[in-house]
Amino acid sequence: MLAADPHIRQWRSALIQQARSLSELARMAWGNDGAKARQTTLQLLDMCTQAVNDKNEPLLPLRGHFFHRALTGLWACTNAACVGRRQTALDAPHWAFGKIFLERRQHCDACGSPVYELVQCSECSAEHLTVVEASEKGDDWLQPRQYDQNEDEFQQALEPVEEDETEGDIADATAPSRGLPRLLVSPAAVHANPVGLHADGRLAWHQPEGIRVHLLGPDSHGILSCPFCHARDRQGKLFRPIRLGAPFLLQTAIPIVLRHLPPYPHHVSALPLDGRRLISFTDSRQGTARFAAKMQLETERDFVRSLLYHSVADRARPTDCQALDTLRDEIIKLEQAIKAQPSLGTLLASTLAEKRAKLQTLDIIANNPIDQKVVDLSSSQHYSLVENAIYRSVFPPQGV
Repeated sequence: MLAADPHIRQWRSALIQQARSLSELARMAWGNDGAKARQTTLQLLDMCTQAVNDKNEPLLPLRGHFFHRALTGLWACTNAACVGRRQTALDAPHWAFGKIFLERRQHCDACGSPVYELVQCSECSAEHLTVVEASEKGDDWLQPRQYDQNEDEFQQALEPVEEDETEGDIADATAPSRGLPRLLVSPAAVHANPVGLHADGRLAWHQPEGIRVHLLGPDSHGILSCPFCHARDRQGKLFRPIRLGAPFLLQTAIPIVLRHLPPYPHHVSALPLDGRRLISFTDSRQGTARFAAKMQLETERDFVRSLLYHSVADRARPTDCQALDTLRDEIIKLEQAIKAQPSLGTLLASTLAEKRAKLQTLDIIANNPIDQKVVDLSSSQHYSLVENAIYRSVFPPQGV
């Protein structure tokens, strides 16, 4: 049926000659390359790659090249009344700034106000603008805070290490080389200082000039804090730029892509994801090692979460009260029979112990099913076959 379709025959002829973009294929079939046309084209291409003949050859053996742009940061206009935010998703009471930009710039193209980099609190995800305050020619200025753009993207993906709090733990390496670190925050933030800001970045402390912003400085120990969750930036890493690099995109995309790949052709039991495989390339050797370890860790976490969820769900099913009463009556009758004729004790002991154990389990489930969330991983067939096989290959037993 698919092979006889004129659109698919046209695609096949075009793809044999050279590679084509998705938009080109959509225009061939539907006369336009809108979102709906592209989605329909993708669905048909998927069907064509899955349709095979008697020799197990696909109708359209395709290889796609997909490009995704990494996000190196976000910058926002300081003007809460910026015209660039109107009639957009930013035009909401909780957004304290103006238009957002995907590239570094000095001034907003909509209202001309200063633009600074957007950062998020690592604890509560509150948005702020990061700046440095500098004095020059008798005036105070707000200048962009520069972050190390050469930082390894895989290093950014590492989970922060918790350290003991000390008043002197300020990361000098991350501090700007010129000026004092400050934050531009929401008007709802506590301890923020409302000041005027000129288009050139000059501060007006006591005069209502320029636009109104809310400036937050460090505490008495020279440490910045989030005005919403009150977390302290002791190591200079609490407020992080919004960057989505290769590690984040790969970690998000790989599990989804793997599900659509063919399983391992040879019949090998207990392989993760049925042996589906892919290869990824990066320019960071250490980053690749970190990424592989993190992917393995996330896989194990997802497995344990799934095991716990299904275990608790199974044990939390409503217990039949009538069945409990029946089981108690049977136990009482067995105990009475053994008491009346002690010679039956040996014969009925195993049956009585089995029913008592079953009653105890049902009682616990009925009264507090959440207490059953502790699961023995070693009893899981998947864990014993897959996880043990993985760790035995990495850490073989002594003497092997």
